Amino acid sequence: MNRETVYLAGPIDGLHYDQAAGWRQDAQDRLEELGFKVYNPMSGKECLAGKVIKASEYKDKGVIFRKDAIVKMDLSRIRWSDIVLINFNTPTLSGGTLVEVGFATALNKIIIAIINDTSYTHAFVTENAIVVNDLEEAIEIITTL
Repeated sequence: MNRETVYLAGPIDGLHYDQAAGWRQDAQDRLEELGFKVYNPMSGKECLAGKVIKASEYKDKGVIFRKDAIVKMDLSRIRWSDIVLINFNTPTLSGGTLVEVGFATALNKIIIAIINDTSYTHAFVTENAIVVNDLEEAIEIITTL
């Protein structure tokens, strides 16, 4: 199998840096080790470590923090990806993440959604994704597609 490209989606704004970046870095490290290319929207944002992420407070930190640039970059990365891995096991829900689901669906991308019993479970998410319980299961599915 040709190794695919994976975009790591899920809430960021309003989360502590570790909640937004931790699972993504773990997924990125593991997927890259398996030969996948990974788009991680938290890359380059290490200056936010130890903080709660509030996008409106960081707009002067550079182009990768501007809301218009974030939207364009993230949607472009979804367009370039074969698989979109979304983590819904976070304390907040993001309108941006739901847009990413819709955009990936419209582009006929493979969507893998990590959802547990307390996660967001709207039919527009669950019916357009392969639903898994955790990152382990997500990586197992990604490597067998």
